Amino acid sequence: MKFFLDNNLSPKIAKVLDILDSSNSVIHLQEKFNRDISDIDWIRSLGQDKDWIVLTADNKILTNPHEKAAWKESGLIIFALKKSWLSLKLWDFASSIVRRWPDIIKSSQKASPAQCFIVPIKGEKIQLLK
Repeated sequence: MKFFLDNNLSPKIAKVLDILDSSNSVIHLQEKFNRDISDIDWIRSLGQDKDWIVLTADNKILTNPHEKAAWKESGLIIFALKKSWLSLKLWDFASSIVRRWPDIIKSSQKASPAQCFIVPIKGEKIQLLK
């Protein structure tokens, strides 16, 4: 599987996950696109490949009508981190995402195109957005 982290997440997190998970590929937006690319443009571009799974803390993708339409049309699977993730310092974020990574992988394996999963920091299960 190929995972894509958007600009709301640190490129360092993508590198760590890519190193730790030798079965999958993890890249950051800045490895594939210009930093200032619009969400709609990278969503459409990734959607042409159809093999990408997106990890984001930008929940506008799920609520902004234009971004949501681009996502649904693209068929990309999205894992949206709850807002509380953004309050974590880098080390806490890194340790939390590494702990959640096996759950993200399991959910990815069962996912269908254009599904979105909400990822809490800890405790709760990853939930499919209906």
